Amino acid sequence: MNDVETIEAIFARDGVLAQALPGYEVRAEQVAFAQGLADALDAGEHFLGEAGTGTGKSLAYLVAVLAAGQKAVISTHTKALQDQLAHHDLPLARQLFSGATWAVLKGRQNYLCQLEMAKLDAHISGVGGQMALFSSQAEASTYGRLRHWLRSPEGDAARGDLDQLPFALPDDLRAQVTVDGQSCVGRKCPFFADCYSQQAKAAAEASQLVIVNHRLLMLDLALGEQTEGEVQLLPERQIIVLDEAHHLESVATESFGAELTAGRWTSLARRVRRLGDETSTRLDGMHDRGPALESVEQVVDLGETVSHVAQGWMDRLLTELGEAKARELRLVLTPRLRGEGDQLAAMTTQLMLRLWDIGARVGAALTEAEAHEAERWKKAGGTAMRLHHWLVAALESDPREDPPCLRTVEREWGRSGERAVVQVRPLRVHEILERLLWSPRQVLAVSATLATPGGKGSDRFDYWRSRVGVQGGVTRVIASPFPYRERVRLYIPQEVARFDPTRPEVKRSDGLEAYRARLTARIGELLAVRRGGAFVLCTSLGMVRHLAPVLQTRDARVMIQGDAPPAELIRRFKADGQAILVGTRTFWEGVDVQGDALTMVLIDRLPFAVPDDPLWEAWVQAAGETWFVDLALPMTLLALKQAFGRLMRRMDDWGVVGILDARVIGKSYGRWLLSGLPLAPVIRTVAEVKGFCQESRHRNPR
Repeated sequence: MNDVETIEAIFARDGVLAQALPGYEVRAEQVAFAQGLADALDAGEHFLGEAGTGTGKSLAYLVAVLAAGQKAVISTHTKALQDQLAHHDLPLARQLFSGATWAVLKGRQNYLCQLEMAKLDAHISGVGGQMALFSSQAEASTYGRLRHWLRSPEGDAARGDLDQLPFALPDDLRAQVTVDGQSCVGRKCPFFADCYSQQAKAAAEASQLVIVNHRLLMLDLALGEQTEGEVQLLPERQIIVLDEAHHLESVATESFGAELTAGRWTSLARRVRRLGDETSTRLDGMHDRGPALESVEQVVDLGETVSHVAQGWMDRLLTELGEAKARELRLVLTPRLRGEGDQLAAMTTQLMLRLWDIGARVGAALTEAEAHEAERWKKAGGTAMRLHHWLVAALESDPREDPPCLRTVEREWGRSGERAVVQVRPLRVHEILERLLWSPRQVLAVSATLATPGGKGSDRFDYWRSRVGVQGGVTRVIASPFPYRERVRLYIPQEVARFDPTRPEVKRSDGLEAYRARLTARIGELLAVRRGGAFVLCTSLGMVRHLAPVLQTRDARVMIQGDAPPAELIRRFKADGQAILVGTRTFWEGVDVQGDALTMVLIDRLPFAVPDDPLWEAWVQAAGETWFVDLALPMTLLALKQAFGRLMRRMDDWGVVGILDARVIGKSYGRWLLSGLPLAPVIRTVAEVKGFCQESRHRNPR
C-alpha cells in the first residue's frame, strides 16, 4: 500500500480515524489536502498549501508525514496552535500510528537555569535579604512563589518550563533566572547533567516529530550559518512543516535583524554586578586579594557607567524622534547623537575586553571544578561583544540606492513608559530564506491565508513566493468545507461616498471627526441587532480609543483591548456569550471563539499598511510603480481573510462579517479583494442584517 492509499484508508468512513474519533465524518477537503502533501513527500518537493478554516490542516500533515515514515520539525507561529498539536492532534495521530513520538522544544530562555537560580539564592543569603536584588517587594514575592512552585508536583512535572507557571513572571526576574544560548556555560556547568534545556533538547532529538515556533526555527538557521553548522538549536531534520506559514516573512525579518534598547545594557550591568558580588565573596578567603578585588570593582563600575550612557543616548534619540512613532535612524542622528553612539560603541568594547580579562584571571585562580565561574565572566564579555556589533551595524551607512538593510528608531510604550528601540532589519528576506531554508531541505508550508486570486495561467502563490524565496513545489488551494453561502452574510454599507475614508473631505480635521461619527453610529446600529457576541476589529489604536467610550455608554458588556491581557479578554468574552470586544490586529487571527459567543465581526476599514511605517515605505520604494498591485493589495487581502476567519469555527456556526469601508465596492480593486474572500452573499442595509440575525437565531437555537 502506497502513502496515498494509506491516507485514503485512514480517512475512510470506516477507517482507523473513524474508530478512534467518535462522531467522525469524512471531509473531502481534508483528504485532498493530505493527498497533496503525500504527493509532495513522495516526489521530494516543497508543498505550498492553503486550506480554509475547518479543513483540518494539522491532522492532514501529521498523517501525511507519519504515513511516509518521516521525521520532521513542525514550526508554528502561535502558542495556541502548539498546544492544539500537543494536546489534541498528536495524541490522536498516535492512535493511528502507534510508534509516533513527539516533543515540544522551546528556546533556552523559556527554561529555568538551575545555575542562575542557585547563584541567586546564594547571593540573597550573602547580602542579607531579597530586596538587595529585586526592584520591588512584588518582584521579591514572585521569586518566593517561583521557588515554592519548583518544589511542588506541578513544578517538578514542568521540568523547568516557565510557560507552565500558573502566574506571570516579570521580565526583570525572568532575566535573572534564565540564560540565552550565548550566556550558557554548557558542559562546564555543575548542573549540566540535570539541565532542563538540555533534557528538552535530548527528548527532541529522540523524537520523530519536534514542535517549535517560527522564531526558534529562524534563529537555528541563522546560528547554523554563522558557525558553519557547528552550533544548532534544533535536531537535524530534512523535512520542515511550516504551519501558519503566512507569518514566515515577518518573523524572518525580525530574526535576521537586531534590536537594541537601553534595557540590554542595563541587564548586562545587573549581571556584571551579580558576578562581581559573587567573585568578591569568593576572594574574601584568598591571600593578597587586593589587586583582584580592585579589578572586579572597576569592571562593575564600568558596566554601570556604560549602562547610564546607553540610557542617556536612547533618551535623546526618543526626544529627537519628536511626535513620530518611527523614523529611519539616519534622519534622527544629529552629528552630536552620532558621536555619542560612537562613544557608546567604544565603551562597550572596553567593557567587553575587561570582562574577558576578569574571566581569564578568575579561571587562573580557581580549580577545574569551579571553571564555570570564569566562563560566566567570559559569556558576559560575549554579550558585550554582540551589543557592540549590533550598535556598529546600526550606525553604519548604506548606499541610498538599493540598501540591504533598514535602520530605524521607534517609540515603544511599556509598563515603565516610553522607550526608544533601535532596529536593524533586512529589507528583503527572500534570498536569505532561499539559501538557508528552502534549498537545504524539504518544506511543507501550510496556512489558511497564503493564496491570492490569480489571472489566467498565474500561480495563486506568486505573491507569497516573491516575499519568501520559494520556487516550484506541489501546490494546493482547498476551500473551507463550511457552508458560508447558507450561514454567513457579508455586510458592506450601501452609502459608498459616506463610508470611503480616503475622500478629500475626510482628511480635514472636521471631516475626520464627521467620518468617525458616521462610522461609530453605524457600528452601534449593527451591534444593536446582533444575536450573540461581536468583535469590532480596528486598524488603529486611535479608532479603538474613539469607539471605546461611545460604545461603553451604550452597553456594559463592551471589552476594550488593553483592559486585560488578550487571553484573559477572550476568556471573559467566551464566558459572557453576548459581549462586544473592541481591538486591533491582536485579535484578527489566532482567536477561536465558537457558537453564539461570536456571531458578528465588524472591520472598520480595509487593512492597508500604515503609510508612515519606515519598513513599509522602503518596501514600496523597492517595488516601484506597481507597488499597489504587487504589494499593497495582496497584503490587505491576506489580512482580510484572517479577520473573516474569526467568524466560522465549526460547521454549525453562523453570523455576519461587516466591512465598513465602501471602497471594497466603490473602487476598481474591490472586486479583486472580494473574490479572495469566502463566498458569502453580500447585504447592504442594517435591516437586512437584523433580518438575517433573527432568522438565523430562530433556526439555530442553542
